[in-house]
Amino acid sequence: MRILVVDDDAIVLRAVTRLLKGRGHEVIATAVAAVAILATEDRRVDVALLDVDMPEVMGPELAGMLHPSVPVVFHTGAPHAVRGEPCVAKPSSIEEIEAALQVALDQAEFDIYGDRSEYAAAICGVGPDPKG
Repeated sequence: MRILVVDDDAIVLRAVTRLLKGRGHEVIATAVAAVAILATEDRRVDVALLDVDMPEVMGPELAGMLHPSVPVVFHTGAPHAVRGEPCVAKPSSIEEIEAALQVALDQAEFDIYGDRSEYAAAICGVGPDPKG
């Protein structure tokens, strides 16, 4: 996967980038919204992992600025803050991050779920119960 990672915490950004690269992924890592937007406009990424609470621009706002073909997973310490959106709670293992990114990519390609709230419930355990 070609993954865009956006986080204002330099330690988290470096750690996630290193772990994803160690698993064979190409990573564009940045704390700058303009760099993230450009990376998706040039279609250099398959999926984006965005921090939610950033000083320059909040993750959900940034998600709306990215190319619409790029699926987004939020990486947050407060998963309830992005109810109805795909997310991975911090702290998380690289396996959890990688799985969420793959599901987001699959969901974008195959439209497995009827709406994003069902997807979020499956990944984060938030939102409506997918079993009804």
